[in-house]
Amino acid sequence: MVSNFRTAIIGAGLSAAFVKSAIEDAGLLPPVIYAPKQTPKPQASFFLRSVPPRYERHLLKVPIFEVFKGTADLYEFKQWGNVTNDSSFRRVAGPHNIESWQSISGGYNPYLFQSMAMEDADLKIAKFNIVEEVEKFVLPGFDAVFTTTSSFFPPKLFGVRTMSRLKVCYSPTRADLSDYFIFYNGEKNGWHRFSRLWGWDFTEWRDLKTNRCNSSMCPVGARCSDFFEIPPWNTRISEETFAEYLPSNLHPIGRYALWDRMFLADQAYQKTLDILSDTYGIDSNGTTSS
Repeated sequence: MVSNFRTAIIGAGLSAAFVKSAIEDAGLLPPVIYAPKQTPKPQASFFLRSVPPRYERHLLKVPIFEVFKGTADLYEFKQWGNVTNDSSFRRVAGPHNIESWQSISGGYNPYLFQSMAMEDADLKIAKFNIVEEVEKFVLPGFDAVFTTTSSFFPPKLFGVRTMSRLKVCYSPTRADLSDYFIFYNGEKNGWHRFSRLWGWDFTEWRDLKTNRCNSSMCPVGARCSDFFEIPPWNTRISEETFAEYLPSNLHPIGRYALWDRMFLADQAYQKTLDILSDTYGIDSNGTTSS
C-alpha cells in the first residue's frame, strides 16, 4: 500500500523541489535530507519553462526577451574555450553571423517556486558525513530514495568527467523590475552573457581571473563568484552504468546527479512520477497498480 511506502530525497535545491512536488502528488510525504551549506547566493541566470500543475495558479509566467548578437562560434568559444556546436545561441538563433535577433520566451521565477515548494518540507540536516549517513541509514530504511546530488557516488561512475569553472558577477538591479531579458554576446568583448531576471543583474564570464568585474555591464559594487557547470563534451551517464554501481532503490535525478547539462530542473517532476509508476506501480493520484 502507498501508506506503507517510504521515500526520501537527498538534496534541497531546485531539482529537489520538483521531486518533492511529484512525490507529494503521488500521495507520499518524503523527508528531505541535505548537508548544511553556506548561505545561498544567486547563481547564473535562468528561468523555469514549467512548474507542477498545482503551482500554476500561484506563480506568474512572465515574458522574457532573448537577444543574440554576433556568431554562435564566438559565443561558444568565449563560454567554453572552444567551439562546441552546443549552446542556447546556436539552438535558438542559429550559427551564422547576425546583427541582432530577438525571441520571447515565457518563464517562472525559480527562486519563488523553490521557496514555495520547500516551505513545508520535512528538512533533516545530515548529523555527520552525509555520504555515510545515506549509505548506513537512508538507503536501508526507505523503499525509494531520489538524489539530486552525486556527492556520494562511487568515483568509477564518473571516469574522466570534469566541471568547467565560470565566473558570474551579480548585483541587485536598479532598473524596472518588469523588464526581463537575456543577452547572448557572440561578439569580441569579454563577457558572454548578461541577464536581468528576478531583481538581479548577472554578467557571466569564462576568462575573468579576479572577483572584480571590470565591465560597464556590472554596476558598482557587483559581487563575483565561481560558478561550476557541466561542459558540453561530458555526456550523460547511461542507465546501464547507474544500474551497475548504484543500489536499485537509489534514483539519480537532476543535471548534476545525471551528469547531463541538458536535463532541466523542471523535468525532474515528470521523471519522478515516471519512476514511481514504472518501477513501483504508484500512480500520480496516490494509488497502486495491481
